[in-house]
Amino acid sequence: MPSKKQALVFQPPPVGCRLCVIATNIAETSLTIPNIRYVIDTGKVKNIVYDRMTSVSTFIIGWTSKASADQRSGRAGRTSAGHCYRLYSSAVFNDQFKQYSEPEILQKPIDDLLLQMKAIGFENVTNFPFPTKPNMEALIAAEKLLNQLDALETKTLIGKKNKKIERSKITWFGRLMSYFPVSPRYSRILLLSTQANLVPLVVTLISLLTVQEFFIADVSKVIKQRRESWFFSHPFCQILGDLWTLLSAFGSAHYHGFSEKFSNSHGLRYNAIREADKLRLQLLNQLGSIMKNQTLSPELTVPDECQVKMLSKLFLSGFSDHIAKRIPFTIVTVEDDDGNVRKVQKSIRNCYQSIEVEHNVFISPNSVLFNQTNDFVVYQEIFESSDAGKMYMRNVVPIQMEWLAIYGHKHCTFSNPLEDPPPRYDPDDDCIKCHRRSTFGPHGWELPAIEVDYPDCMEKYCHFAYFLFDGHVLPSLEVNLPYMSSPAILFVKSWARVQPKVDNVIKCLINNRIDCKRTLMTKWAANSKCNFTKGIFGMD
Repeated sequence: MPSKKQALVFQPPPVGCRLCVIATNIAETSLTIPNIRYVIDTGKVKNIVYDRMTSVSTFIIGWTSKASADQRSGRAGRTSAGHCYRLYSSAVFNDQFKQYSEPEILQKPIDDLLLQMKAIGFENVTNFPFPTKPNMEALIAAEKLLNQLDALETKTLIGKKNKKIERSKITWFGRLMSYFPVSPRYSRILLLSTQANLVPLVVTLISLLTVQEFFIADVSKVIKQRRESWFFSHPFCQILGDLWTLLSAFGSAHYHGFSEKFSNSHGLRYNAIREADKLRLQLLNQLGSIMKNQTLSPELTVPDECQVKMLSKLFLSGFSDHIAKRIPFTIVTVEDDDGNVRKVQKSIRNCYQSIEVEHNVFISPNSVLFNQTNDFVVYQEIFESSDAGKMYMRNVVPIQMEWLAIYGHKHCTFSNPLEDPPPRYDPDDDCIKCHRRSTFGPHGWELPAIEVDYPDCMEKYCHFAYFLFDGHVLPSLEVNLPYMSSPAILFVKSWARVQPKVDNVIKCLINNRIDCKRTLMTKWAANSKCNFTKGIFGMD
């Protein structure tokens, strides 16, 4: 509701009329409305319930608490005598109402709290004396998420009686994440955005994702058509999905000076736009003291196609556990006129299989991607509709299948390195590259083979030895190739490892953890007598 209409509640009603205010539970602690004589309390409250196991947010209507009911009754009789009429019995109040509402720490994810505690040195958070201790399931879910975001790493410690204890320690990346005043998902996206010089744009996007109900749901047909033509028809919607509609709407409002008239005529919630802008400026000011090497201008610039595609990848890097694959059809059982039962394929639209939940999820009719055929999408969260009972994805972005193994590798199961194409040494990244196939998530979605870093195993050192003595790592060694007593290809032949000169080199590389040029030069600089090349070139 626009602010002007909300302000009418503080105006005296016309002569001969009564002021009737319909309010949510936010009125319990809101500003006092003058001349309220009567309060009718239903005793109900609608809360967002977050399921830690499925990460699904659902609106649940239930009884409020006794403390909240007392707050509601206090809305009447502020300036004169008043009464509160409760639409429930005293038995219900005494038996079914809790004394107090649940603390927030028991209702929401605590990944940001866990990261901050790890950053200041509390390794065993379960032993911390919380005033209200969080659920163990919430701690496990938070630790799992932070591991996925590379903020924590699990290490095995040896305790008393040689008992193995697994402890999660904060990484250097996680320590950097803890400096940002946003949730860990967004702090990861912010950190990665520094490499692409997209920090101001990402800050704007995070501010928009934090604000709820950016678009007004109940608008006239004319306003809806105007909104769709302004924000839902740009080609970038096919790249960034619902996130582009948010950026486009906010950018247009910013261009028009955050005019309330413009917001109302285009179906935008004015208060949400102002709130997002305040949050954006606040984040930019806070980040300015942290990221002094970044230029953080409050001015908005229109991104190009390359930057929009990079925003999709950044969003995927923070929400790699929120992936869904399109289901083009489903199997249904039908019965013909003769009573014969058979199974047939039935096409289905906007239906996806998520790696988070067992049930199918759907694209909301309010999404710009509704009725489109994107095979893979990433979303901000899942919410359950209270009327239809369906689970919908909020803020959906289309992604390419090839990105999953790169930005969601924590959810991939990789095959052994492929022989074709063969591994290679990448001088730019200074590492061994190979191609691997993979499957993604618990459903085992097959992904195409992509080039990745060679896994840490003995074969990695064998290939490094081959590239080293074949002149790929140090081109200066090429002049010695004619003098080698054996060809370098022997290092990647399993049957050749029985030869002492091959085995000695590989063991030396493994023992010194030498798998790249940088480490090799460091070891040579520290130990000039390092002579593991002895015998390979047939000389001392």
